[in-house]
Amino acid sequence: MLTRIATRLRIWRRRVSRSEWLARMMKLQINEREPDAPALVLIQIDGLARPQFERAMAEGKLPFLKKLIEREHYHVDHWYSGVPATTPAVQAEIFYGVRAAVPAFGFMSADSHEMLRMYESHGAN
Repeated sequence: MLTRIATRLRIWRRRVSRSEWLARMMKLQINEREPDAPALVLIQIDGLARPQFERAMAEGKLPFLKKLIEREHYHVDHWYSGVPATTPAVQAEIFYGVRAAVPAFGFMSADSHEMLRMYESHGAN
């Protein structure tokens, strides 16, 4: 019963979603999926240590994330990339599963021996 109600609420929220409405008005492709199909949502907060995250949750400073965890059955995992918290380094490890895939924001290419930076497209590729 509650699952059906939650499913109906999600469908209703999607129909009145501004982004969904705009995509339909612009005749853009919308990826449809079953409401109960498995999905993955990653929320990365650069430089926020686990103890500070937990303290902020306990103090009510992250109400949206707390709601996702309590009501939407999300869970928190710890991730340590082994390098300073830079977005490219952490995301490379998460998405590709390769430890230290990006050694830093700026690094020397092993192939070309040139200095690359992650804000340059060929360096990011």
